[in-house]
Amino acid sequence: MAKVLMKGNEAIGEAAIRAGCKNYFAYPITPQSEVAEYLAKRLPEVGGVFLQGEKRSGGGVYDLRGRRLRGKGS
Repeated sequence: MAKVLMKGNEAIGEAAIRAGCKNYFAYPITPQSEVAEYLAKRLPEVGGVFLQGEKRSGGGVYDLRGRRLRGKGS
């Protein structure tokens, strides 16, 4: 495997994908917004779902939306 130079937050996102992460639901806050930005681009490429929330308290809503987007029911 070829070596790749990445920023730390990009490496975190890529490691999550390689470990099997298919869904990421986030409310962007610094410094983690770079992880969300990376996953927003990469997850659709691997068949995953990225949702960005408008409120920090929307975790349950993210789960329901993600399940529907992935065809897992309500």
